Amino acid sequence: MFLLGCSIGNAQPTRALAEADSLAVVGLFQKASVEYERVLFLDGALESEVLLKKAQCQKRLGYFRDAIYTLKRIPTLDISDTLRCRILYETSLCMYLAGQGEKAWRTLMQARGSVADSSLCQDQEYLEVVIAAETEQWTNARLAAQRYAQRRGLQIEIDTLEMFKDPTGICDVEAAERLSALLPGLGMIYVGEVKDGLVSLLFQSAFVVVAVERYVTHHIIAAVGIGANLTLAFHQGGVRHTRYLAERANARVLRQKKEAIKEWVLSYERN
Repeated sequence: MFLLGCSIGNAQPTRALAEADSLAVVGLFQKASVEYERVLFLDGALESEVLLKKAQCQKRLGYFRDAIYTLKRIPTLDISDTLRCRILYETSLCMYLAGQGEKAWRTLMQARGSVADSSLCQDQEYLEVVIAAETEQWTNARLAAQRYAQRRGLQIEIDTLEMFKDPTGICDVEAAERLSALLPGLGMIYVGEVKDGLVSLLFQSAFVVVAVERYVTHHIIAAVGIGANLTLAFHQGGVRHTRYLAERANARVLRQKKEAIKEWVLSYERN
């Protein structure tokens, strides 16, 4: 009876794990996630494997922060280097998807530094390219791309690809502000917003004309109250808006570059 009871007890977590796996296979990730937690209750010896699978379900559901928390629950004291790499890879991927680029990069580097055999980290090389680009580490992105290309046997000179060259077309935000402070609209024209720049110049020029006309006709209060004050307010607003336009233009250029790098590496991953 004792042996029978032990065999039944051992079979319970095994069946529960198989049930959780079957739910995950058919895409029922929410139910699978709950079932994996039940497996942990039945048998703590399966903790590392089960928590990893639960985190993968949460990732598929888009619960990236929950997945990170689950991955951090995995005990890492006495695990194999292979499993350690898998855990850190999943953690960095979830961090990237959660918008935590810097943390994702540090986690990837931790994976490389925590195992003796660097070949165990080869599967994460594509992610290194993507995250290095996302965090605007262009040199690291090129180096990661070179390692990736070499491992896949790609006959490509990474340095010759436009997407891996240093960014061009980046506006100097401070210079744009100074230009707008010097002449209304000039900074906007510098960042490529010619229409906005001309409108700003004409609009603020009109206030200057009003101020001068009021002053010449001896309407001093009107000249100061209507012309000068409004001109100053719109001038300062124009300088602030110029900074916003410059930062937006730079973000657009960098986003296009990041997307190009991501699409480059993912095009090989899809094959």
